[in-house]
Amino acid sequence: MKHENVVLFDNAGLPSIMVKFTPEAGKPLDPVFTVCGRRAKAIYISKYENALVKGVPCSLPYAQAKNCIDFDTASALCRSKGPGWHLMTNAEWMYLQNESIEGGTLPHGNTASGSYYWDKSESGEKYDYGHTLTGSGPVTWTHTHTPDGVCDLCGDNWEMVAGLRLVKGAIEYIKDNDAAVADLSPDSEAWQRAQTAAGETIYLDAESDIKVTTEAPEDCWDGCRFKEMEIALDEVPEILRQLGIVPQNVEEEAAYIYADSGEEEAGPFRGSGFGSTSHGGLGALGLSSARSSVHYGVGFRSAYVEFEELETEN
Repeated sequence: MKHENVVLFDNAGLPSIMVKFTPEAGKPLDPVFTVCGRRAKAIYISKYENALVKGVPCSLPYAQAKNCIDFDTASALCRSKGPGWHLMTNAEWMYLQNESIEGGTLPHGNTASGSYYWDKSESGEKYDYGHTLTGSGPVTWTHTHTPDGVCDLCGDNWEMVAGLRLVKGAIEYIKDNDAAVADLSPDSEAWQRAQTAAGETIYLDAESDIKVTTEAPEDCWDGCRFKEMEIALDEVPEILRQLGIVPQNVEEEAAYIYADSGEEEAGPFRGSGFGSTSHGGLGALGLSSARSSVHYGVGFRSAYVEFEELETEN
């Protein structure tokens, strides 16, 4: 993995500590570095859950991350930071998740009201009902288990990401990392449905636990551990692995997936929260809330894409 910590200033002149990722020479180009057909020179992801500074999302340590905000507002605030800035995408989340899996460094985090559920000796600086200040936990709370990794992806706040949703149970996504710049509105032409090789729409059925199926589900809500999820497909399409619906380590993944197969549009929350306990983990995924929903335990982080012809101003 190739990354470094840098400080970026947005168009309001406010700093954010970011983790910069660049394509690795000699390896196939990860979809995260393709944005609307253009190759990204680098992707920058907020090292910390974002707090608001003068109404602007910023990535800063020992801050109280913003929550109680809906998807459209969070996305608009991120994009207001200037060209290239955006709400972190599902593609970017999965890039970090895959790095952690490959490196054997799945992050711990605040999944038990200020502490890590599986080891209560790991804790951060607690405030309110169970939140912890950004970056205040031990190094195992980063995605690389090193000081230069991305902090707090597991626990504290669930995090909204862009580019994935359910529409009455049907899995829809925005390809590659296009969600960094694409129209994210409900009727955007950027959305496409996940399909089998035979062209059948793929659904999440939440009638009893979660089932991946080609049969349209009833209006219902449920959740289960990924490793207990039923996959009623002859073959798992690669897109389901890219989206994190069927993660690389699905047979071992104890984190939960939740779905509402009746919601007109259910957007994604990732990474679990401070009350997730044994259900939490980096891979945890909720597809059960409308884009207008606000929750005390749901926040977000901004990201930035740099193209070859656009140099980042520091």
